[in-house]
Amino acid sequence: MLPNPMIWLLLDSRSFGGIETHVLELAKGLVAHSYQVKVVFSNEYHPTPPLETALNQCSISTMTLSREYPNIHPLLRLKEAIYSAEQNNQRPTVIHTHATRVAF
Repeated sequence: MLPNPMIWLLLDSRSFGGIETHVLELAKGLVAHSYQVKVVFSNEYHPTPPLETALNQCSISTMTLSREYPNIHPLLRLKEAIYSAEQNNQRPTVIHTHATRVAF
């Protein structure tokens, strides 16, 4: 196994329900087992989604694709994020999507 694999948990979230609870607990569990975790939101919402706030309170890294790459077609934002992470030696080992509407 690679040392400290990077796992991205990808979802679209504006409220807090079952999927968000699952992602929060999964992220905390992975961090507790020494995995690097980044929760990646496909879209930005105002006000800030409750899950993003909860993750920040737990010091779990987040990224919002539409905020980071606003001038790129939604289908290419994830590709650009992976490329950018690779340039910083942070390429994800696993990208785990959640729910059927990741909003691409």
